[in-house]
Amino acid sequence: MDNLAGVIKFTADNMAAEEEKPYIPVFCDVSLKTLAEFMLDRWKMKVPDVMISIVTGVYHNKNWPEDYAIAFQAGLTKVINTSHAWILTHGFHTGVVKLLGEAVRDELDRRTVRKTRTVRRYNKRVSQITLVGICTDSLVNELEAFQGGEGSSGRRRVELDLGVEKPARQKFNLDVYHTHYVIVNGSTSKSLVTFRTDLEKELQRFSSCRKNFGNGYTENSSDEDDTHSAVPLRPTPDPSASRSQMGVPLVALMLQGGPYEILQVWTYIKNRTPVVVVKGSGLAADLFAYVYEETNESGDLEKDLANITPEILKRLETMFPKMKQGSDEDRQECCQKLLDCMRLDSAQEDEHYITILDLTRASSDLADIDLYILKAIFGSQKTREVDWKEQIRRDLMLTLQWNRPDFAREEIMNRSIKVKVDKDIFRLALIMKNREDFVDLILHQGFKTHKFLSHRALIDLFCHAEDTEFFAVNVLGNLMGYVPGTVIGERFVLEDLNWIIVTFTRVERFINAYELSTNSCGIYSTEPSVAERKSLNALIVWSTLMGRHELTKVFWKYVEDPITTAIFVSAMWNGLSRFCREPELEKDIRIWGREFGVMGMDVLNMAYKESIDRAFGLLDREFPDFGRRTPVQLAYDARNRWFLAHPCCQKWINRLYMGHIQIASAHPGSMRIPDFIKILLSAFLIFPMYFWIHFPSLDSHHGRVIRRRGTVTTPGHSVLTVMKEVDSKDIPLRTTPSRVSRQDTMGRQ
Repeated sequence: MDNLAGVIKFTADNMAAEEEKPYIPVFCDVSLKTLAEFMLDRWKMKVPDVMISIVTGVYHNKNWPEDYAIAFQAGLTKVINTSHAWILTHGFHTGVVKLLGEAVRDELDRRTVRKTRTVRRYNKRVSQITLVGICTDSLVNELEAFQGGEGSSGRRRVELDLGVEKPARQKFNLDVYHTHYVIVNGSTSKSLVTFRTDLEKELQRFSSCRKNFGNGYTENSSDEDDTHSAVPLRPTPDPSASRSQMGVPLVALMLQGGPYEILQVWTYIKNRTPVVVVKGSGLAADLFAYVYEETNESGDLEKDLANITPEILKRLETMFPKMKQGSDEDRQECCQKLLDCMRLDSAQEDEHYITILDLTRASSDLADIDLYILKAIFGSQKTREVDWKEQIRRDLMLTLQWNRPDFAREEIMNRSIKVKVDKDIFRLALIMKNREDFVDLILHQGFKTHKFLSHRALIDLFCHAEDTEFFAVNVLGNLMGYVPGTVIGERFVLEDLNWIIVTFTRVERFINAYELSTNSCGIYSTEPSVAERKSLNALIVWSTLMGRHELTKVFWKYVEDPITTAIFVSAMWNGLSRFCREPELEKDIRIWGREFGVMGMDVLNMAYKESIDRAFGLLDREFPDFGRRTPVQLAYDARNRWFLAHPCCQKWINRLYMGHIQIASAHPGSMRIPDFIKILLSAFLIFPMYFWIHFPSLDSHHGRVIRRRGTVTTPGHSVLTVMKEVDSKDIPLRTTPSRVSRQDTMGRQ
């Protein structure tokens, strides 16, 4: 096929630059396996996450209301940006495909503007746009231009000027914003339908094979590569070896259309391909939705089909006047295909291949077209015992990419079988922006973060998270003084990370990289619960330094020490605000810090209202992860005035100032004596202090002294013995100093 393929050069007055797109002319009897392999290898098309076939007519279309058009473009733009999708159309600049091309044009313009304003090192994720047009040559305007010779590079070169006169009657211009074209020679409308559906199925099998076995260039292609340069063909595994119904899903989206689009949908359903029918878009799509709704919950399908057949024939003649003038066989055949679609869909018990998007309902919106595509994919799946785990993983990955946590919660997590999320999905949920709800959903399912977070995984999160601009500018640049473009390594996790924490909170050795790695391997130095707590603390530090405020709040929901952690995060935000040079961002960071301070006070306030003694117990407790500081000490080091001003903290400080000495309150019904008189009489007469003044017990005072020294006594062990055991276990890494000086950090530039 190398001698047939070429490029199309588009020129027009309103185009900023000349466009060249790859194309290949074929006949209907071409080997689809060879063509599919050529498209994947020679055109270097990246293996998609999903394939979407737009089923709409070239002739049979009508103008949409402006709000429908805007919502449709917004919905497909969201699909393009959230995952790598192949969109396959008829390829002509008319009707619904014209709206799709304009949406791609606007998205390309936005990407061009963003590319000039941003730096690539900030890891802004951009999905590759793949828009394939499968066209019939009988409708291509200026078809004679495709008879040209070879260009300077040895490939066929076709020049199409889109700024000339209008296309001839029954002819259409190719849509310039498609990325690839397959032009079918000598095809009729029926033969083109068969060719297109068979080619899409073959592309699905090859893409699933590549995704399952990881073969070829297609897994790692990027937007920067030449989209139509010739590369040697690679051996491809046999697509039949790929597991059926696994891998890359294919979904058809029906909007408007005519009789041949009904035939195309019938072919999809026969091939067990799910179809989303947009009711309210007009023409054949509305007729299809009408038949489906009339027979969906029918007790006797054949009886209902027979009853609505006259109405179907009547609507066909009304919608498509040419069918009224044509033979009765054409109308009967089109009607029969519609009825067969209903029979095929109802014949499956657990699988359903028709999904209706009703635009007449207020709850339905074309901007949420990704939700209905997911419903169609999930509805057409049949859970099998052999590969249900892999199927759930693929489903969860797709919902994660499309950022649909509500759908994942309802359709995946609520199944009777227990869903176990693997590390790759959790990593992807962390590095992708605006996936806080997914992280919350995964943690709610009981995912163990300590089994994922080794010190290398932490480095990976810092390096490969989407949009690292906040971290690169404010942390690496303004705080640590690194030059732009610095790539962090193990030294950052081993040394610099703890230095940043000490600078902002005075908590030393907060993250132990060696312990993170051993815990991830299942080698615990303490208990699994302690390992889980420390990994969550490390993720909180990561999300804070990345500027992920909402994600930090999600992690905070699952910590064991919410009050202390909130004070700690508040101190981190307040410290980061001093190194932010953008006034608006600095203001936001200070608001985030204040919000976490309020969150800590809210938890303390709940404990204070429930039980004063319990609240005092929380303030008395020394937390080993935070340098054995109490919450009040941590708030003092962080200069958190709002927390220290809480009535519970003030009472706790007063008790501490008084040495935990308390004046006894009067019994009910007895004469009330002022406190100052009790103190004076106890000071001079000595004996009244035994029933007016309460002193702390010697054992409790001795325990507090020992805890402040960093140890706890146990029966059968002396204080000295326990302190020696603690000192022998608490040994930092040789490569990790307890504190890194600011001068050493500045010297690394």
